[in-house]
Amino acid sequence: MKLPISIIFRKKNYRSKAFLAAFNCIHHQLKYSSYLTKSVFVSESNDIFANLALEDWFYQHYDFTQHQVLLLWRNRNCVVVGRHQNPWLETNLNSNDDLIVARRNSGGGTVYHDMDNLNLTFFTPRDLYDRRHNLEIITNSVKKEWSLDCEVNSRDDIVYEEFKISGTASKLSRKSAYHHCTLLVDANKKRMSAALHNFQKNIITNATRSTPAPILNLRELNPSITIERLMTVVGLQYMRTIPSINTKQIESVKAKGFRFVSPEERYFPGLDEKIENFQSWQWRFGRTPKFTVKASSSMSEIFAKSVSSEQTEIDIDVEAGIVKNISVNVPPSFIPFVTNDELKNVTMSYVERQYSDDLLSIVKEHVFQLFRNKVNDQRLSNVL
Repeated sequence: MKLPISIIFRKKNYRSKAFLAAFNCIHHQLKYSSYLTKSVFVSESNDIFANLALEDWFYQHYDFTQHQVLLLWRNRNCVVVGRHQNPWLETNLNSNDDLIVARRNSGGGTVYHDMDNLNLTFFTPRDLYDRRHNLEIITNSVKKEWSLDCEVNSRDDIVYEEFKISGTASKLSRKSAYHHCTLLVDANKKRMSAALHNFQKNIITNATRSTPAPILNLRELNPSITIERLMTVVGLQYMRTIPSINTKQIESVKAKGFRFVSPEERYFPGLDEKIENFQSWQWRFGRTPKFTVKASSSMSEIFAKSVSSEQTEIDIDVEAGIVKNISVNVPPSFIPFVTNDELKNVTMSYVERQYSDDLLSIVKEHVFQLFRNKVNDQRLSNVL
């Protein structure tokens, strides 16, 4: 039985916090039966875009009130940035030609995925959302099976001593919620470091920034740990665990077992459209919060024999991944030799184009070449 949500309290005394709290408690108890069904779904795809789409499909279309789900999934090499992050700041896009960059729907920092990294998504109704409870299912599983004392820290990361083993993020709507996390089993740390290397890129932005931390693979602690066994022990622990929040009326969990799922349109109507969206440049890069790239160069960088310490400054303003403006501020002593129209001719061809990681160096070289073309001017030679 479910009570109607849209109840209007017309009398003032019915608006008291005590009354509303009592009403919510009664409604919550009637919403859940004495047992809860749980399933573990294992994605058969290793494609990041298909798995992100599958995750979003469950979130949008599935009713988790009486049937909660743990989704287990793995991906081929990729980097996944948070919903509000800047991929040009968070990733080394030139680290490897086949490195895929994806953007997920949840917030948080950037993570690296490969086939030795396990991803877990816990789906619940909004009022049973509990990240720490989910993470303790994982730590209890690892403790019971391999006697490893991993802990959940204040940031809701799973750590072993000072080393991070799992990062976490979540998304909540009015009815449903999901909490997902990575679990490093035997990930390629060298490739991860190259992909996430934080070069100084002089990007000014309000986008969410990742928090670096030392990492550790579970197999470094116990070489007998495998992805397959880990999926089994965590899945079994999940299905036998009763939710922790306001569920005294839930007396038992009915385990539906493990089920392989294939992210295909015929099984999940509308999935192809979601996959296409996650693959699109507009979602992966165009959803980046606006930012400015700043750079300055001395005259000696432009002219090898220059003794001038004056700087040329270049600013590139980017919105929705598109270059909106490029400004070049030349040293005062150069103003007589380089006109605004000349600088504009150099920069305007790049405005309203998609930003790329190498754009700054390209613009700098074109501006520098404009300066070098003036070197025969005797007055400029005197300045240098």
